[in-house]
Amino acid sequence: MRFVCAVLLTGLICSLKISAQNFSPEDFKVALVGQFIKNIEWPHNDAELSIIVPQDRNMLSTLSVLDGEVIEGKRISVSFASDISNLPDADLVYISKEVIGNLDNVLALMRGKGTLVVTENSPTLHNVMINIVDNSSAQNETYRLNFQINRPNIVFEQLTIDPELILFGGTELDVATLYRETETAMQSLRDENLQTLQELEQKRQELNEQQAKLLGLESNFSELEDRLKASQEQLNKQQKALAETNQKLANVNSDYVAAKEDSEQKLSAAKADVEEQIRILSSLEQQVAQTNSLLEVKDAELQAKDAALEDTSERLIEKTEEVQQQAEVIDKQFVIIITIAISLLVFTIMTLIVAKMFFKNRSITRELEATVATLKDAQEQLIESEKLASLGQMVAGVAHEINTPIGVVVTSSSKIGEDAATCLKKLEDKSLKRSEMERFLTVLVETDRLIQSNLERCSNLIQNFKQVSADQVVAENRDIHLQNYIHDVMTTLSVVMKRNKVTWKVTGDNPTQNLDPGLLSQVINNLTNNAINHAFGDNENPAINIEIKSIEGYDQIKFTDNGRGMDEVTKKKIFDPFFTTKRGSGGTGLGMNIVYNLVTSKLQGTVSVDSELNVGTTITIELPSNIKPA
Repeated sequence: MRFVCAVLLTGLICSLKISAQNFSPEDFKVALVGQFIKNIEWPHNDAELSIIVPQDRNMLSTLSVLDGEVIEGKRISVSFASDISNLPDADLVYISKEVIGNLDNVLALMRGKGTLVVTENSPTLHNVMINIVDNSSAQNETYRLNFQINRPNIVFEQLTIDPELILFGGTELDVATLYRETETAMQSLRDENLQTLQELEQKRQELNEQQAKLLGLESNFSELEDRLKASQEQLNKQQKALAETNQKLANVNSDYVAAKEDSEQKLSAAKADVEEQIRILSSLEQQVAQTNSLLEVKDAELQAKDAALEDTSERLIEKTEEVQQQAEVIDKQFVIIITIAISLLVFTIMTLIVAKMFFKNRSITRELEATVATLKDAQEQLIESEKLASLGQMVAGVAHEINTPIGVVVTSSSKIGEDAATCLKKLEDKSLKRSEMERFLTVLVETDRLIQSNLERCSNLIQNFKQVSADQVVAENRDIHLQNYIHDVMTTLSVVMKRNKVTWKVTGDNPTQNLDPGLLSQVINNLTNNAINHAFGDNENPAINIEIKSIEGYDQIKFTDNGRGMDEVTKKKIFDPFFTTKRGSGGTGLGMNIVYNLVTSKLQGTVSVDSELNVGTTITIELPSNIKPA
């Protein structure tokens, strides 16, 4: 029982200041060794674990309480080694402060054998694995025990250490190292996301330029198409006029041919008449006088026919001139047709250019879509990193918050032990008075109430932490009561709130929502950190008030602080990525952007901001009632 009690106490408060009248330093050393065995994994899976104590029989006597105990399924055996230069193989070697001067010899013998070496008050941490710092003395009524861990030496021996060992009892430097490693990984991821966003912005600018060029080409294409339509209409009119001219020319040619044939016929007839008259004249010279008059008539008729023939010739010349004019018109129309053909060729070339730009635009669009997909993946990774960072803060906060009630419980239990011992001694001496017994029982009842209340507080803190941390890791929807869950989240942030002297309260309705609680926890966490880092400044009484209202169709969450407020420029840019008012002071500008994305995309709600300088800021989140999984 003595060993089990010491292990339980040391596992929770191994660096807490304890009264020396209840547990000795040796008890706590035994408990620490038990914790080391529970939180260290050896490369083998033997059912027995051996411990060797060289040259210090007092420490052998102290650790002998572990002999025969079973820890983590392994039976413990403790043995003594008188010759430090010839140590047998073992899983754990304990070098007490009495023989710490032989540490180098022991480390040389045990190197590479998978042995955990535990030392006391080592003058250097270069070669040790776990070093117990024992500041106790016979003159001091109080003492303080803690231990230091050199993880590289433990890893070299192929041993695995549980991070809980560091959180339970390691130094603040070890815890800070773990937190710094996590923070470094997060910063690296933030830098990669920033570079991805910059590349995306460059792609967007290139796409905008291509779209502007495409719009200009479309405008030129429309103008060219209008000109083509006008030219087509003019060509149709010219073709119609040409057809009419051709018809008129055909009619004129037909008239000319008919007139020519008629004139030729008349001329042939006239010639025949003249020949006839000459023949008659030559044959009938004696009848000249009689036929002179007839000849004159015939001559007059011939002259008339010649005039008619000349008139027909003139008309033929006029028709020929009209045909020439029509030929000139046809030539002009031919030039117009050539111009239209050239325009069509230009149009075809422009169409090919537009098609090429279109396909190039499609290629750029596909690249942009791939970049957007990459950005979404990076955003998901960033959200997961923010969740892990929040979880790390909650672990540190809950561990710090549990110290106080556990300290009260330990102190109260110590007082009960002292009073019980005193009462038992007086009972054995038969000097115990009724009033003393009543006083002891009264104190016992009050102390029990105090222990129960503090243990209940620890239990509530642990339950809240378990639920909220599980929600951060397991992304699945379940029914929650908004006010209760938000109160649990704010409880896990109580250490940060106390450190910054911020008071908080959660009031209003308590509606049921079906959603991923981890997302809501991340939103509340980011809003709280944003208020602490940016809102309060020199405010002497900083406060956060969260009010929940169940309205028909949706549930409303109002997150209000009494900080410095925001101007109009900050209000418009608060949800933009990488916008921060503390650039160069640790601000990344991603907290409120993540809040906006989680509320609008994942929780299917809306988020708005209302702020006034020197008055405060209110962030309003509205979630649809009975929200279903996204």
